[in-house]
Amino acid sequence: MCKNAIDERTDINKLLDDLQIHLEQRGYAKSSLCTYGGIYKRLRAYCADKGIGVFTEDLGWQFMSDCYGAVLGEKGRLKNISRAVAMLSDFQRFGMIFPQNHRSKQEFSAGFYNLMEGFLSNREKHNLANSTLTRYRHFLLRFESFLLERDITGFNQIQPHHISAYIESLAGYSKNSTAFALNMMKSLFNYAYEISFSSVNYADVVPRVAYAQYNRIPDVFSEDEILM
Repeated sequence: MCKNAIDERTDINKLLDDLQIHLEQRGYAKSSLCTYGGIYKRLRAYCADKGIGVFTEDLGWQFMSDCYGAVLGEKGRLKNISRAVAMLSDFQRFGMIFPQNHRSKQEFSAGFYNLMEGFLSNREKHNLANSTLTRYRHFLLRFESFLLERDITGFNQIQPHHISAYIESLAGYSKNSTAFALNMMKSLFNYAYEISFSSVNYADVVPRVAYAQYNRIPDVFSEDEILM
């Protein structure tokens, strides 16, 4: 378990109360707090009605299906419900939430800057579209934030268990985004090894996903969709 993780046996009402405080501390707008608060209020009622006292991912999926007809990672009008459950899961498992975008942060920290910017420049030479490079930066910043929360301040400090934990944190994204993030990570580790920035290539730790057009995300992909 991550050192920042919340005890999985924590009462769901206590978990939701703590998440509310965390969201306020992260500076979420009142409108967003109101939106998510309404969803969590319904979740509390749902759990009370069923006599459930502890949150699990399966409970989150069932709640979305029963109350909204939504699935995790779904876009459109139900995206807030999916996001609310993903945030609760992240908070329980990692003691933090992961922002959906990084508009407030566009620069990498000192320990990651040279490698990450070098990697983006390398990708640009492959004639990738600007929109694709923007997605690369988004997921690189997210990966960096995840590592910094765990006191990993340099690329060479990364270990396989950090990679596995990060992959788990992608469960709130669509399968398209998850596949994109995984393939990007493989490219990043290959690049770091090829330029001798890292003496170990952890690209093989990241599963290679056989991806087609999907609308739903399992936990996280089925065995048939993963090519090791």
